[in-house]
Amino acid sequence: MRNLALEQVSIWKTNLEIKQNLTSEERELIMNLSPAYLKWREDVRQEGRQEGRQEERKIILESLFKTRFSQLDQELLEVIEIFLNFSADKYAQILIKLVNLSREEILDFIKNESSKQNN
Repeated sequence: MRNLALEQVSIWKTNLEIKQNLTSEERELIMNLSPAYLKWREDVRQEGRQEGRQEERKIILESLFKTRFSQLDQELLEVIEIFLNFSADKYAQILIKLVNLSREEILDFIKNESSKQNN
């Protein structure tokens, strides 16, 4: 809801900036809106970068599992979702280990790692 409101305010701000002959009140309003807009824009960019990283991780794991096991079943899809919650460092460490594990070892490994994360 907040993001939607800030987006609407930023559109309004842009429209005010385009308008010729701004009143002093309108100029002051634009100056007051600028920090909120800049924060909102940075938050949106950060969120987009995070989503991009998650999608990239997902594609890598799907490709790895398809190459190793020919297909993705429900269990492997669930493993992928669990992996997406790990930090970048933990993800990289586990990814290296995955290359040498069988399907069953991967399922056991992720169960153990997942229970460690929850404790």
